Amino acid sequence: MILYFIVPKMTLSGPLQVVLSLCKSLVENKELKIRLIALRKTDNQEALNRFSLCLGRLNIYEIAEKTSLRTLYKQSKIIDKIIQNDAKEDNIILHSHCMLPDICCYFLAKKYKCVSTIHNIAFQDYPSHRWILGYFQALLHLSALKLSKTKIVTISNTVYNKGKFFFSNKKVIYNGIDTSRFFTTEDYNKQELRESLKIGKNSRIFISCSSFYKLKRVPELINWFISHAHTEKDQLLILGYGSDQEVENIKKQIAAYPFITFLGRVTNPEKYYQISDYIIANSKSEGFGLSVIEAILCGCKAILSDIPVFRELQEVLPNSIIMKDDFNFDEEIKWDKEDCLTQFSSKYTGTQYLDFYKRI
Repeated sequence: MILYFIVPKMTLSGPLQVVLSLCKSLVENKELKIRLIALRKTDNQEALNRFSLCLGRLNIYEIAEKTSLRTLYKQSKIIDKIIQNDAKEDNIILHSHCMLPDICCYFLAKKYKCVSTIHNIAFQDYPSHRWILGYFQALLHLSALKLSKTKIVTISNTVYNKGKFFFSNKKVIYNGIDTSRFFTTEDYNKQELRESLKIGKNSRIFISCSSFYKLKRVPELINWFISHAHTEKDQLLILGYGSDQEVENIKKQIAAYPFITFLGRVTNPEKYYQISDYIIANSKSEGFGLSVIEAILCGCKAILSDIPVFRELQEVLPNSIIMKDDFNFDEEIKWDKEDCLTQFSSKYTGTQYLDFYKRI
């Protein structure tokens, strides 16, 4: 079997982190050969290095400098040519991630077996960026999947339920986390990093890690923390990324509060999760909540907004998750150890995907 991952470009975004974890979990499987095709070239050297280390640079193809809806048919022909020159067997699977690769594979679905992992709730996510255009993009994206009869994997039951009209099948596989990166660490390692950030030994550390676009509601999260935290012992670390204006707005908002530290985009969030006590997520809409599970694997407890996917995760991890409105800064909560974190490991996820591929 030859598996081609089709992605927009190599980055360290949530969906591409999932692809990388999946590659790592499958690359040693002797039944499988893995290639990665990016529709456009990356400008992220760190992402290129990580994928190259996993797959080998010769197994990675980058098609163009730019891509758009207008170029997808042409790019599908390039992908077909790559496969024809590369593949020496009949059992070929194309596994696409995100809108443009999914639409590109629409043109290839009659010739190859196609799988798509759906990472978001399209009719909530896309319109939040561009109102009318966003609805059109969501409709185009999901219609392409429906018409091509692409086999679908959703990253949560919530994502499936929100888009099931467009899906030809139901298969839910939670995102897999690279447990060689995300794990609990010893107390002395925590203390060393805490000291480097000038955080007191007895402080409670809360962390937020997300993009800064409006569905994530980071400014509202900051206001909530300022209003409720015990500022003499509670610290908030803000990890994430956004436009220059969004970043500037966050920095202005926290400028007067020394107990809030802005760290921005980092390539090693696990080091900050490992020293933290709680992760906070205040999203209005999520497909899964990758950073939440990463932080839980690093020993954090999660304080989350009351939305469908977080309620779904709470049912699976009742000992690690509390809804934000139920959290009281004045009370010390007794958290029991979680039993079922292994189902979020990339190894477990890889096994589920491999079984799915074989059944197509």
